[in-house]
Amino acid sequence: MLFGFLRRQSFENPRARIFGPGVFNVYTFVCPSKMKEKSTIVRHTLSEIKALREQGQDQTSPKAPAAKSLGADFWKAARVVVPAGESLVHLRLDSDIVDWFKSHGKGHLTRMNAVLRTYVEAQKHSA
Repeated sequence: MLFGFLRRQSFENPRARIFGPGVFNVYTFVCPSKMKEKSTIVRHTLSEIKALREQGQDQTSPKAPAAKSLGADFWKAARVVVPAGESLVHLRLDSDIVDWFKSHGKGHLTRMNAVLRTYVEAQKHSA
């Protein structure tokens, strides 16, 4: 007998123009033995980090190396990139390609998108 729980995820209807507006739910069975521990990543603003340092609560290792300056040239060439939005697609890929991206850990789809974006940008610049 399996013990676990159903996790519900709600999504906006991506085909609202066809089927009408609304939200649909996807239920996934989650087995406790397969669950990962809660993430230990904590996000703070710069002012919060400064306040933690002043209070002596900074958890940064004293042996951590100081970051090198990126330099003025980097910031002159830097540009803000705002994503144009995402499209949901169904795509068939070779198994070895998917396995390679998955072997590099979490975020394989994001990495695939980054590779495609880099290719498209290179093609735009070469034309």
